[in-house]
Amino acid sequence: MITQERLKQLLHYDPDTGVFTSTAKNKTVGSLTDKGYVRLNIEKRLYMAHRIAWLYMMGEFPDAEIDHIDGVRSNNKWSNIRSATRKQNMENTSLFCTSTSGHRGVTWYKRNGKWGATAFHEGKRHFAGLYASAEEAGQAAKNLRDELFTHHKTSHAA
Repeated sequence: MITQERLKQLLHYDPDTGVFTSTAKNKTVGSLTDKGYVRLNIEKRLYMAHRIAWLYMMGEFPDAEIDHIDGVRSNNKWSNIRSATRKQNMENTSLFCTSTSGHRGVTWYKRNGKWGATAFHEGKRHFAGLYASAEEAGQAAKNLRDELFTHHKTSHAA
């Protein structure tokens, strides 16, 4: 495992941009994985950039998972990453690509001819009601998530 001291000898991390550069060549390093994360090859070992950013700033690897607050896996700005439990990380998932409403937690109920708002929390589905528009249901689903979720949109750097 790499140490913070060794890491800082090899790479520079810019917390404002989330970008790593080689100290020897002053060249940006890292490659994008097929899942959208930035991966770094450091001394022939692969590391996820968000975990290395944590090591760089905090002096140790995180105890828990690292969550990208804005949901963009390649955005490793210090203000965009935070330590999170698995549950907290899952609470911050993005919109599924199969969504027809364009809103997280919103589903069309054909039988009622309305949009339903839901949130999943601790293995249970919570229902926030039926709405005439997807936008209204989206706001209701967001309000429900804000009420239920424990780690919503906060940062270590806030």
